[in-house]
Amino acid sequence: MRASIEAFGRMKRFISKGDIVVVKPNIEWDRLPEQAVITNPEVVAALVQMCLESGAKKGKVSDRPVKDPRRCYVQSGIHQAATAAGAEVSYIDKHRFRGTKINGLVLKMFRTGCRARQAGEEDRSKTAAGRPRSLYRLRHL
Repeated sequence: MRASIEAFGRMKRFISKGDIVVVKPNIEWDRLPEQAVITNPEVVAALVQMCLESGAKKGKVSDRPVKDPRRCYVQSGIHQAATAAGAEVSYIDKHRFRGTKINGLVLKMFRTGCRARQAGEEDRSKTAAGRPRSLYRLRHL
C-alpha cells in the first residue's frame, strides 16, 4: 500500500500538519477479514499510520455497518487494528446526521455525521478558492 501512495506523490500531498483525518473503511457486514467482504484491517492500520507519520494531529476511523456496529468492528478486526495504529474509533449514530452545505459545482448539500463535521470545523484553513480545506478534501479524494 505504501508503494501505491508513493506513486501518487506521498501521503503528505493529501495530509497537512495538524489535520484531523477520518478514514472510512467498509465495515458493512459482520464478517472476518479472510472472507474479503470488508476492508482489510491491515490496510486500515497502515493508512492511519501513514496519515499520522505525515503530520496528522489525529486519525479517526468510522463507518455505519448494516448490522450491529460494535460486533462488526470487532469481528472485522478493524477496531483492534485501528486503535493499535493510534486511531480513535467511533460508531456512527444515524440520528446525528444533518445536511451540510458544501457549495460544490454540482452537489450543493451533503448529509454528514457529526464526526466528519467536527473534523471540518476544527480545520478552519481555506483553499485558494476560499472554501474550507476539509470540505475540499472530502470532495476531491
